[in-house]
This record gives sequence, C-alpha cells and structure tokens, in this order.
Amino acid sequence: MIKVCPVCGKKFNTTNAVKFCSNTCRRRYQGTGKPQKRRGKETLCWSCENACGGCSWSRSLTPVEGWEAKKIKIKGNFYIGAVLDSYIIKNCPEYKKERRIQ
Repeated sequence: MIKVCPVCGKKFNTTNAVKFCSNTCRRRYQGTGKPQKRRGKETLCWSCENACGGCSWSRSLTPVEGWEAKKIKIKGNFYIGAVLDSYIIKNCPEYKKERRIQ
C-alpha cells in the first residue's frame, strides 16, 4: 500500500499501519497532534550527571543524606502487581547538571 507522510509529503510503500516515512518525521510530528501523556512527575535525577551509579541512590537505592524528596508509591512488575517505594527528588547535594553533547 502506498501512503503519504503527513510531515514531509513523501510517498512510501508499507504493508502495516505505519503513518510516517521515517523516524525523523515521526519525531517532528510529536507535539503537533494529541498531547503526549506523561508517565510521572519530573525528578531531578533525570537531568543529573550522577544518575547511573554515581550517587548512593542510583547505585544502591539508599536515600542521599540531605536531599529534599517526596516519597511516592510506583507500580513495579506488571505481572505480579508489586508496589514499590520511590522518590521525587527536588533538591540534592550530589546533583551535577548533565552536560549535553550537541
């Protein structure tokens, strides 16, 4: 089946329910259609350089001494329905702003 990409107008051949000609066009389209549903609240760790094993929280799930955080419950394993304790971190003494490579 020949389809037309809604972003660039390019015609492309597909046998499934693909809407865009490439991932680039799909990413460009995001935000112009329906609003994207957020999975959760923003936490400081998502933009921290120490996020992957550089602090006690990401290394061993031990709360960082002196941080400002709100304790929350999150869904764990989908199949067994486990509920886990986690945190939304607002301020942390070990926080280092992530350097973005462009």
